[in-house]
Amino acid sequence: MNVSLVNRLKGGLSFQQIVAYAALLVVVLLVAYPMAFLVEVALRVSEPNAEARYGLDNFALIFTSRNLDTIFNTIFLAVVSTAIAIPCGFLAAWIVYRTDIPGKRFFERLMVIPYYVTPLVPALAWLALAAPQSGLINQIATRLGHEGPLINITSLVGIAVVMAFTGAAVAFAIMGAAMQLLNPALEECSQVFGASKRQTLWRITIPLMRPAILSATIFVLAEGLGAFAEPLILGATENVQTISTRIYLLAGSYPPAYGEAAALGISLLLIVIPLMFVYFRLLDNRDFATVTGKAYRMARIETGRSRMGLFSLVMLYVFVAVILPVLMLVVNSLQRLSTVYFSTSVWTFDNYVKVLSSADHWGSIVNSLILGVSTATTGLLLMGFVVWVIYRSPLPPRIGRFVEYAVMVPVAIPRLVFAFGLLWAWLQFPGKMYGTLWLLWLAYLTVFLPLGVRAIASVVFQLDKSLEEAARVTGASRFYFLRTVTIPLLKPGLIATWTLLFIVSVRELGASVLLVGPNSKVISPSIVEAYQVIGREQAATLAVIQLVVLLLALMVMLRFTRTEVR
Repeated sequence: MNVSLVNRLKGGLSFQQIVAYAALLVVVLLVAYPMAFLVEVALRVSEPNAEARYGLDNFALIFTSRNLDTIFNTIFLAVVSTAIAIPCGFLAAWIVYRTDIPGKRFFERLMVIPYYVTPLVPALAWLALAAPQSGLINQIATRLGHEGPLINITSLVGIAVVMAFTGAAVAFAIMGAAMQLLNPALEECSQVFGASKRQTLWRITIPLMRPAILSATIFVLAEGLGAFAEPLILGATENVQTISTRIYLLAGSYPPAYGEAAALGISLLLIVIPLMFVYFRLLDNRDFATVTGKAYRMARIETGRSRMGLFSLVMLYVFVAVILPVLMLVVNSLQRLSTVYFSTSVWTFDNYVKVLSSADHWGSIVNSLILGVSTATTGLLLMGFVVWVIYRSPLPPRIGRFVEYAVMVPVAIPRLVFAFGLLWAWLQFPGKMYGTLWLLWLAYLTVFLPLGVRAIASVVFQLDKSLEEAARVTGASRFYFLRTVTIPLLKPGLIATWTLLFIVSVRELGASVLLVGPNSKVISPSIVEAYQVIGREQAATLAVIQLVVLLLALMVMLRFTRTEVR
């Protein structure tokens, strides 16, 4: 009776349609509400407590020499890091997935680690390794007679190289997935007609991979434009600022320059959004079918004498991008003071004792775990519901398409920019939300909405609609079908998605750093605070603790992902 009443009040809409439209409203509010306040702050030229006046004065500040340098640095770092990351990611994916080198599973897992850990890890590690004066590599070079720093990791090029490690991991994941779907018959046909392996790579493989390469390039470039951790840690000594770090400094200055920060945030959006629009269009053209009518076996290219050379090339990258930074971070965390002298007097566990006995640091670890579990759990439910609205609900196709685009919008918004909009929005909201875990939870749910929806959708696409139709014919209710068929079939993928959401929540920095309060500290901003206030050694200690949590969660995700594939 209640459903019938609702139907009459809503002009004949079914209950499912009402629920679907409610989900659309929630998604739009989560994304649009903070962004509306970001625009309002950028246009406001009066003091916060004065009568509101609006103009373009804040946008005029973008054209000061300081901000123009900031914009140049942002674009330079994004372009250079992408130019390094894409070839490295493609070459690694081709070697791992298409050649006969040993250790495929080993490389497959290690290559993606830089994406799953916070960018603070490589930033802190490479600062300890290659800072101009105090870096381990430069200290050794000086003692061997080299004049001046051998490597300057705090320069623009140095920062871009560190950013490229994370970008290459993303490129490897995107292009590796596409490479595994290529039909090897095309490459085999090329070689039958006399083409060499190199000619086949350039004439067949790369042209076939062009959509995936372009997709990876746009995504890595957009991520680079919004990069925050690497410029913040590595650029501090030489005052290298990007738009994200400039917004962070302006929001934390006294008095806070909120208007200028908001205008810079919008300028970054104007650069990123067109890139992400092209990225979405590429995703629209992607085929999500997991089973085709014609089977084929993934053939490995026999590399002969080049086999161990290619193996060594990938191993070198893994060592430089993954193993060396992690080792350096662990070494740093066990030293009283970062030094090239490895005598017994410098080794200590005091850093771990201090971190774990500090109420602030221990609280940040606990808060991160709470947010990781709560975001993953509620996110799985919300994002699963959104996937149903987009792909399975009775909404008109154009409305479902609109929901899909609305869900993807946070990808185009750098997380620190979104956090700034959310900060201002909830300062205006009745009640105390700022400085609480609730606001961080809301921020995480929103910024990870695209990631969760894509992950769950990729699992749901493997479940044919005919199963649901068969259940209806037999008279099974939706709840019974969901409980007995859908969830058991999708369980490995859903567990992997839950773990993925947990990982990205625990490692998050950009969406957290402006929203934490005295009682809502989380681990990534605490690492930054420890580095800026206490010292590199305790920052490294916190980073190692975070890394252990993330790697354990990553092992769980990989286990269930492998189960799903089987």
